[in-house]
Amino acid sequence: MNYKKEMELNRVDKDHFMRTSPHSPLSEKLKKEFINLSYFEVDENYKFELELQKNEVQETIEMETSTGGIQYYNKLGILQFEHPESKEQTKINIYQNVENPDYFFVPFRDKTSDEGITYGAGRYLELHKLDENRFELDFNKAYSPFCAYSDMFTCPLPPFENWLEVPINAGEKAFSLKDQ
Repeated sequence: MNYKKEMELNRVDKDHFMRTSPHSPLSEKLKKEFINLSYFEVDENYKFELELQKNEVQETIEMETSTGGIQYYNKLGILQFEHPESKEQTKINIYQNVENPDYFFVPFRDKTSDEGITYGAGRYLELHKLDENRFELDFNKAYSPFCAYSDMFTCPLPPFENWLEVPINAGEKAFSLKDQ
């Protein structure tokens, strides 16, 4: 199966989850009105295989949450990529969950967050580790955290160092029933 078709099927599966799962962040009322999430077109130019630039010193950071709490993550290092549209060299930090060292996480905000095209607090990526120092960074898989759909959830907020100065025109867009 080609990449674009695989991504489209993943999106259909997520819409089904949002509409039917008891673990969906949507209320029962919203589930009845929900049709599908809105996404940017799949663009393979937003998919990268990158070498991690490891931090010299392992640092554990406190990531503030949407409800005012704190979660702890190890700051692993930086991935650098050429932005597909502007051609700017762009850096983004990778974090590792303190309690689950196999979980690699990239919370970020970008210009689309500022413009209301995507969730204003930012989006998330979970990274696939290719080998000891290489990761797949695929912005087509960027998604809104559950707190974008309900105040019942606590979500880590992207640290300022992951507020990108470029638009990431890939992945999930902001949720709105009127856009369906």
